[in-house]
Amino acid sequence: MRFPYFFRTVPNELSQYEGVAQLLHSFGWSWVGILATDDDSGERAVRELKAAISRYGGCVEFSFMLPSEVTEDRYTYYSVIDAEVVSVINAVSNSTSQVIILYGTGTAMTQYLAFEEWLTLPNKIWIASVSFSFLTDAGYGKYLQVLNGTLAFAIRKNNILGFKDVLNSYSPSQFPESEEMLDLWEERFDCRLKGRDHRRYRFSYYMLTRPLCSGNETMKSLDSSIYDVSNFRFTYSMYTAVYALAHALHDMLSSDSRPETVITNGGLDLEIRHWKVILVVR
Repeated sequence: MRFPYFFRTVPNELSQYEGVAQLLHSFGWSWVGILATDDDSGERAVRELKAAISRYGGCVEFSFMLPSEVTEDRYTYYSVIDAEVVSVINAVSNSTSQVIILYGTGTAMTQYLAFEEWLTLPNKIWIASVSFSFLTDAGYGKYLQVLNGTLAFAIRKNNILGFKDVLNSYSPSQFPESEEMLDLWEERFDCRLKGRDHRRYRFSYYMLTRPLCSGNETMKSLDSSIYDVSNFRFTYSMYTAVYALAHALHDMLSSDSRPETVITNGGLDLEIRHWKVILVVR
């Protein structure tokens, strides 16, 4: 095996498929639909969900795949996507299943859920995968009106001491080349940064009506419902993984069976056997 010792920082996706199937079974929902992003993860999810649902006696009426990435030609992309998403919305609206399972990358789904046509759907019960917890935690609420009342799977979240102060200190001037940071800033403060080309956005007309950012905005001033820096999910999982390894190394160095000491280039290096670290981590 290339990686004989492998630890996850998030639960195995297989457990999520089983969890969705058990949830459907417990409520007696045996006729459902699936919306997923068109990538390896989405294709695997559709395949595994169908199998899990079938094991519990349920059936899948439809499964639609939506593109997960934006192509280089954004203008052509959006004209194609607009028609495709509206077609999917119409198909979902005309379906007889009352339960829809959403599976895909949260950031990709936001552009699809922004369509007002979703709000015209008859009442549906939505079940969202773990990735959607990112959307609710990150304050994308206005894109998710259609998902109000959704049953969503989520991993544990918790506070990370000191991390709040670091995040609150961020500003666009620190990361002028980061499109993600600039997008986040404009989204959170409902303004536009001077010098950016906003024509690349599908809703460019809306972006251009926003006032220019004043430069006095601070992350600390944002409401916690929009920018929660006190609770983290995926970040907390990575945080605990790093600390688990750090504690394991500390325990090894503090124990009687210390790692072997090797002299290299006139200095002392500790030769730590990975299998010994794994035993301590476990």
